[in-house]
Amino acid sequence: MSNALSPIETHQAFVDAARPLLATLYPERYEAVLSRLVSRLSDWQQRLAEPEAWGQARLQTEVTEKDVMLITYGDTLINDGEPTLKTLERFLKEYVGDLIPNVHLLPCFSYSSDDGFSVIDYLQINPVLGGWKEVHELASHHGLMLDAVVNHISRWSRWFEGYLAGEAPYSRYFIEADPGADYSQVTRPRTLPLLHQVETSKGPRHVWTTFSADQVDLNFAEPDLLLEVMDVLLSYVDHGSRFIRLDAVGFVWKQLGTSCMHLPGTHAIVKLIRLVLNTIAPGAKIIPETNVPHKENISYFGEGDDEADLVYQFTLPPLVLHSFVTGRSTALHHWLESLEPCPGSSMFFNFLASHDGIGMRATEGLLDDEDRRRLMQQCLDNGGRIGYKSNPDGTQAPYELNISYIDALSPPTAKVPDRINRMLAAHFILLSLQGLPAIYIHSLLGSGSDFHGMHASGVNRRVNRGKVDWRDVKRVLDDEETENAQQFRRLLGLISIRRREAAFHPSAAQRVLNLDERLFALERECKVTGSRLWCLANLSEEEVSIELPEMAEELIQARNLSEITLGPNQYSWLRWSEPVTAE
Repeated sequence: MSNALSPIETHQAFVDAARPLLATLYPERYEAVLSRLVSRLSDWQQRLAEPEAWGQARLQTEVTEKDVMLITYGDTLINDGEPTLKTLERFLKEYVGDLIPNVHLLPCFSYSSDDGFSVIDYLQINPVLGGWKEVHELASHHGLMLDAVVNHISRWSRWFEGYLAGEAPYSRYFIEADPGADYSQVTRPRTLPLLHQVETSKGPRHVWTTFSADQVDLNFAEPDLLLEVMDVLLSYVDHGSRFIRLDAVGFVWKQLGTSCMHLPGTHAIVKLIRLVLNTIAPGAKIIPETNVPHKENISYFGEGDDEADLVYQFTLPPLVLHSFVTGRSTALHHWLESLEPCPGSSMFFNFLASHDGIGMRATEGLLDDEDRRRLMQQCLDNGGRIGYKSNPDGTQAPYELNISYIDALSPPTAKVPDRINRMLAAHFILLSLQGLPAIYIHSLLGSGSDFHGMHASGVNRRVNRGKVDWRDVKRVLDDEETENAQQFRRLLGLISIRRREAAFHPSAAQRVLNLDERLFALERECKVTGSRLWCLANLSEEEVSIELPEMAEELIQARNLSEITLGPNQYSWLRWSEPVTAE
């Protein structure tokens, strides 16, 4: 691999691509910053040229149909004081095997609040999880995604302590703001104040805090900060990260009089990160986390090979939920039909549930107010809560539904088979779509909402962040009669089938089939192999029958069919031996 990379100092294509990006950020001093960046990257290039054993996963540069990702906190599974990453590794080895080859570790570093998203030290693993040794062990067997929470840092970090003391360079790492200025246009994802006053060696100052007083925004207008963050990201690659999630990256560049979201400076930073990784750590991929309406979200694709490798599909969780609430595919199909092919080598990162709630901003322009109210009411009826954001006019708007996905789909009082079938049908849709599918650990385990954790903490998002004792996991999964074990094994069964089908390659073509409004219906086709599949899921509580154009092989039950009848929330993958047409 090292022989294929020319020294960064002589890599003219890198210099030519980096120069305009840095000019966007630092128009008066970009040449000096470029020189410092190249010098810094030279050392990293030598270090990353021959990865350690735990860094080999990124050499598998292509994402294929065999790739699925598990989203989890490093301490979701606990076992009597054992480093929790060891417990996670045991779970993966004993129960999952190679069916889910990638793992997204939500923030695994020392932190002071927000369940890991207020990082104290970007390079110190939370000791409850273990240390870098345990991270390396996980990365040795899985494609690892680490979370880069670089829009902000904990007020208890060394960086912020240095700022308060007036120490260089930390004195320039944070954004001081005038409390008398007009911030009405700034996008607010929370209802908390944007600015907080702190006492510094130079007297009281107000600092920018997008998310909370404990999470102080970093100042990317300072080149030293950009270079230090670049070191952090390359350290993650060095420690075995195949993917890097850029948390809340849409907020990183600030300019008064604007929304401070998705600004040209923000896109320049993301493009620079992609350029650096492509040049000295090929195979490492970035995923910006931008929980915004779809059109804004896909702007991070750039030209397809110059910005995000993958983009979150924040629209998918609420639209799939809406499909089951209404029993109709109309909105979901309409949105899927509107999707343009991902540019270049980029792709979507598909998910239904995560550590956060089910985002509502992505439904703007796709669902009307009545449909949005219907989703919120179902969430409340099933025991969840609604998270809100502040608008420029001082009002509040729904931001997310705080509830586990299984409880969003079905009330906890519903019959067990119905809960299982609906949850599996939703994940069948997830696994059928173009892109890389990701499954939250609580969805995999069939966990319901942690209502106790939510009420006891007063934090809405705790509803989907519960800790699970390892002994309980073994007891439940080893008993085939439990709801959790049934859902777990059937979901892994779907993943196993998916991994064998070339038509599920992330870039294989997809086409909506409008067969019946009660059905999710999609065709996937691999142009290379000619493999063609129909993906059908009954969203309704009614039986739906479809006469097929030709005899097809049903993959889940391994039988040949000329027509198919799907009961409520049943699903099917059909493989055709010859091309077929559907009106």
